[in-house]
Amino acid sequence: MTPRYARCYSLLAALLLLAVASPAMAQTDYDSDNNGYIDIKTLAQLNAIRWDLDGDGTASDGNQSRYADAFPDATSGMGCPSSGCIGYELATDLDFDANNDYHNGGNGWEPIGDYDNPYFANFKGNGYTISNLFIKRSSTDGVGLFGTLTVRVDDGGLSYSRCTDVRPGSPQNERYDCRSLAGPNVTATPGRIEGLRMIDANVEGRRYAGILLGINDGGIVAASSTSGEITAGDIVGALVGENDGDIIASYSTADATATGGAPPRGFPGFPSPPPNPNIPPAAGSLVGSNTDTITASYAIGKAAGSTGLVGLNSGGTLIDSYWDKEKSGAKAKVESMFPPGSLFLRLFRYGAGDTTTAALQTPTSATGIFANWDDLDVTGDGTADDAPWNFGTANQYPVLNYASLYPNRVFVPDTDPVTVFVEPDTDPVFISALDPQTYRQGSEIAPLTLPEAIDGNGTLTYRLTALPDGLHFDAATLVLSGTPTEATEKAIYTLTVTDEDGDSGEMSFFITVLTDVKPFFESDMAPSDMAPSDSEMLPSHYSYMRNQEIEAVTLPEAAGGDGTLTYTLTPDLPEGLTFNAETLVVSGTPREAIDETTYTLIATDDDGDETTLTFTLEVIADLIPAFSDTTLAAQSYLQHREIEPLTLPEAAGGDGTLTYALTPDLPEGLTFNVETLVVSGTPVKAKDAMTYTLTATDSNGDVVHVMFTLEVPDLMPTFGDTTIVAYSFIINQPIEPLTLPEATGGDGALAYILLPFLPDVLAFDHETRMLSGTPVSEMDETTYTLSAVDADGDIASLTFTIEVRMPSPDFDGDGQVNFADFLDFASKYGSRLGQDRYDARCDLNGDGQIDFADFLIFASRFGATG
Repeated sequence: MTPRYARCYSLLAALLLLAVASPAMAQTDYDSDNNGYIDIKTLAQLNAIRWDLDGDGTASDGNQSRYADAFPDATSGMGCPSSGCIGYELATDLDFDANNDYHNGGNGWEPIGDYDNPYFANFKGNGYTISNLFIKRSSTDGVGLFGTLTVRVDDGGLSYSRCTDVRPGSPQNERYDCRSLAGPNVTATPGRIEGLRMIDANVEGRRYAGILLGINDGGIVAASSTSGEITAGDIVGALVGENDGDIIASYSTADATATGGAPPRGFPGFPSPPPNPNIPPAAGSLVGSNTDTITASYAIGKAAGSTGLVGLNSGGTLIDSYWDKEKSGAKAKVESMFPPGSLFLRLFRYGAGDTTTAALQTPTSATGIFANWDDLDVTGDGTADDAPWNFGTANQYPVLNYASLYPNRVFVPDTDPVTVFVEPDTDPVFISALDPQTYRQGSEIAPLTLPEAIDGNGTLTYRLTALPDGLHFDAATLVLSGTPTEATEKAIYTLTVTDEDGDSGEMSFFITVLTDVKPFFESDMAPSDMAPSDSEMLPSHYSYMRNQEIEAVTLPEAAGGDGTLTYTLTPDLPEGLTFNAETLVVSGTPREAIDETTYTLIATDDDGDETTLTFTLEVIADLIPAFSDTTLAAQSYLQHREIEPLTLPEAAGGDGTLTYALTPDLPEGLTFNVETLVVSGTPVKAKDAMTYTLTATDSNGDVVHVMFTLEVPDLMPTFGDTTIVAYSFIINQPIEPLTLPEATGGDGALAYILLPFLPDVLAFDHETRMLSGTPVSEMDETTYTLSAVDADGDIASLTFTIEVRMPSPDFDGDGQVNFADFLDFASKYGSRLGQDRYDARCDLNGDGQIDFADFLIFASRFGATG
């Protein structure tokens, strides 16, 4: 199926579906005036053009949903007429600054179409404005609102496509004009951008960069304008980057900058040629590189890096097109880069169309240089009857009059032709004057900026009449500076200003250069043998004692000289003495001895003249205190015992009264009397041996010291090798009083403690250490601890055991209870405690009497062996 029939089949199928759908949904007609141009009212719709580069309202494969998001609920065929749509048109102003959706992570707007997939339909701006376009793609070629515009090839209605400008099978560098294509049923229609106003753009690319269009490959740009700034490495234009098509009735006030650093230039889409260092980067205030035609257009922006209207004009034609050489500032730059007659000077065609601000602004109709700016075919209807320009007043640049181009668009904003006013021919004048200037011979002057003139036409240049020797004038900065070398009488000096058309003005002022006056001291210092009272002069010799504050001395002041005198004293004074250069006072306390030394007082005026005065000064070493060969024995004291007062040695010599200090702090309880040098007291805490320093200091700060050691040892109590046997007591039988062992050593008096507590009736005397009493109850063998505690809590301990038991029936101790023991028991039978015959051993139950109960106990053990 041919493309034509396939397309028709798709259309019939769509119509059939719409016919059977029920109920019908309201749909939007995006070609509201049926002129074949789809309306653009949002940035999203502007962005969607990139998916319909032929402008027929049908998105390219795979992009239908994204296209539909921008044009939701579109009626069949977008509402285009039966012949179909051929492009897009603005129906309102658009502002990128109000919408950050297209900043793309900082890269900004992605151009519509590139060299491989260009835009080849029409786009009508209708006089509306696109504001604040932002592109930052320094590694991308062909940037702009549109990337590449080319030719639409139509095979007589069967199909249409973009033109490719490389001949099939030809070498890559062979190109041809797409617009020349012809044949049976084949037409080639240039893609077209017209009636678009872009303001405040900020664009950055690598090469072939323009604010409106990067590469015009056979298309047409008409009735469009730009403002803002654009930067690229090479081939950069304020309106179009590379023009290989037509530009008609367009202008730019934007600045274009070529920074260099882009790959060597060649034709777009072709490999770059080898680098040529002799070809600078091209920037044009309208077009970067032109190989075709620019008609009835102009530019006034700066073109940094190259020239004016066109950066590189290689075989292109400029028809009635101009650039303001005064505003662009490019003419002088190119003339400095290439000598007259240079091949590159002719190649760049910097002079083509160069004119002045006044020439561009003065005409108020299509006259003069604008004689052919009416009767143009701007709208592409084939009739040269358009008058696109509004020339304003004699002080204005022309601007496009969209109301005359698109009268049916009632919402087209009014045009404002005011851009820059022509400066009238005025003389430059100075509105401020200078007071008389007085300088000193040999003294550098403070830089003086002379007044700047106002008015005049163009750049002002300044000239100052011959100045006194040593002074110079910078005509660029208007700064007068230098050091006058000769004295001059008061004289008039004239600053002259001249503008570009030769008008001049003057401003005069006085300069006087005074004679250099040298400083001097009115008298010398007095001889050292003359007392100050004998002369008004100061003595020439000073003798001081080290570490003794001196009586302040005011040195003589110099007279004469130019300006303020400054003073210095050399060499450096001894440590501790200072010289105040403001008051000329020497004061302080010398800390080092020096031999007699000559000092020089130098007085210097503002222009460097000097005068000197000398005197001598010495600092005598002072007396040093000493302890001679005195030594102190090491001191050891007992804790809690008052020490015998210790008198420390006294130093001799030194200057003035000696003061003493003892460091570090003495053990707690001891004191040092700095007047009597006596250490006394009772140490209350132990202290390890430590070195103490007795320091003697004289009135000059000289120091001498003697050291000794002192300790307060920590004494521990002890029982030595003493032991205590185990004690076994009989119940109800008084014990023979026992005196427990005594400890020795320790600090202070010892206190004794016996633990645990003794059985009832037994007692321990803490003072006498005596154990006494009568135990009344049995107690198993128990360990007791006798502790001796000194005054500072140190402890010595001794352990032993005590038991309290019943008496043994083995009275004779032969190891068995037999008849002999019975006779002994019987002799005691019937006695009570306190009677002569009472024997506690026989009171076997311990009730205080020996009776039948005890006999029963005895009988139970009778015949037992040990």
